[in-house]
Amino acid sequence: MLWGWLIKGRRASSRKDAWKTEPRDESGRWTILGESSTGPLRKESGVSLTGEEEIRARHYLKGRPDLVKVRINPDPDADLQGIGFDRKGKRVYLYTASHKTASAEEKFTRAKDFARVLPRLRREVKAAAPAGDEVASVVLLIDRTAFRVGSTRDTQAEKQAFGATTLQAQHVRIEGDTVHFDFTGKKGVAQKHSIRSRDLARVMTRQLAGKAPEDRLFSVSEMQVNKYLARFGDFTAKDFRTYHASQLAREQVEKLPAPATPKAFQKLQKQVAVLVSQFLGNTPQIALKDYIDPTVFAPWEIMKGN
Repeated sequence: MLWGWLIKGRRASSRKDAWKTEPRDESGRWTILGESSTGPLRKESGVSLTGEEEIRARHYLKGRPDLVKVRINPDPDADLQGIGFDRKGKRVYLYTASHKTASAEEKFTRAKDFARVLPRLRREVKAAAPAGDEVASVVLLIDRTAFRVGSTRDTQAEKQAFGATTLQAQHVRIEGDTVHFDFTGKKGVAQKHSIRSRDLARVMTRQLAGKAPEDRLFSVSEMQVNKYLARFGDFTAKDFRTYHASQLAREQVEKLPAPATPKAFQKLQKQVAVLVSQFLGNTPQIALKDYIDPTVFAPWEIMKGN
């Protein structure tokens, strides 16, 4: 049994060019599959997928009409069950539900560890950023805004997305101690935020000096930022978003009156998620699913109705 491509609706245009889009497997054991997620699934040789292999393939294709082709792991017990590409050529990893649960628990545990080192990190950044350290300045920006770190990698998105390290001068406007941001983020979502912070305003004013509209504000990379954070533990810029989302949600739960019914619980939970999503620049569904630690709602759990 081999890993192989499931190509939905079309075949690979050329085996010669396949290396440009097909990920490498350590064992090198790959084979091409075809046709669609609803019709027969077959290998390039014409042999149809059957039995467990077909069942697992269809399971991981279910609900993913965006995927053009997928490789299915021959090991049914592996955490990573498939690797695919969508129509834009973006790679997608398909994991088991148990792995997703374990990863989520690890993520929120790491966020709690991050909270413990954050005071020390902030003290260092507070001293280094005003002195002109660009990496520390980006960390300050991410801490104040929870922006994604940004990358210069080509994601083949229809609109170029920006993050903290890739912001351009045209994306920032300063009024006194308030910094206004207006840029396109991940998945083409417009990001418009205003942050009142004197130290951030001073840093951004410095970075804007002498810049043309399309000039990058910082000359540092995602790798440099994560390397800086790694000195404080096993952390990356992503941990700021998880930390801030959970912290903001926790503050709201403490302020709001406890729900008296399961319906009231759902309403208040959504209210919290909306607020967090506005800060993160995503949706309430994503905020709840990927960023807010579920234990934040523990004081309300008795009313959840499960």
